[in-house]
Amino acid sequence: MMEDAIRHRTEAQLRAMEKSLKDQEVLTQHYSRQEYVTMNHVFHWLVVEASANKYYEKYLNELYNKINTYMIFYDQSSDNNSIVSHTMIYEALRDRDLEKGLAGIREDIQIAWEDMRKINVPLKKSAGTPAASRRGMRFQAALTGSRLTGSRWGSWT
Repeated sequence: MMEDAIRHRTEAQLRAMEKSLKDQEVLTQHYSRQEYVTMNHVFHWLVVEASANKYYEKYLNELYNKINTYMIFYDQSSDNNSIVSHTMIYEALRDRDLEKGLAGIREDIQIAWEDMRKINVPLKKSAGTPAASRRGMRFQAALTGSRLTGSRWGSWT
């Protein structure tokens, strides 16, 4: 996805991302969970939109319906800890730097993972993992440029 976004991103999308980052910076001074949920979605939507890939757009909407529910009702965070990873992603798109973009996405996923662990959301894979979770694993692999290898559920490389 990051390769597609780097290739297809427009100056207008970069300006919108830059504005989003400025809004997120203001949010760090006066945190509001509801505003964070909205801003986080807007930023990620801009990145996915830049990829010009309808599958990513569809999947992001499905994913955010679930994530936003957790964030609004269960997240106890009192800060915008993803602004660093969002800035990395923006700079990577601006500079067309794939490695930096992948690092930013990995960092953003790690932050989300840790946030979900704080609210005790079960995150371990099991033999009964449903097809939706397998799609999620493939989507995460596509986002980070990783491959699933090895056992039935795979391991990250």
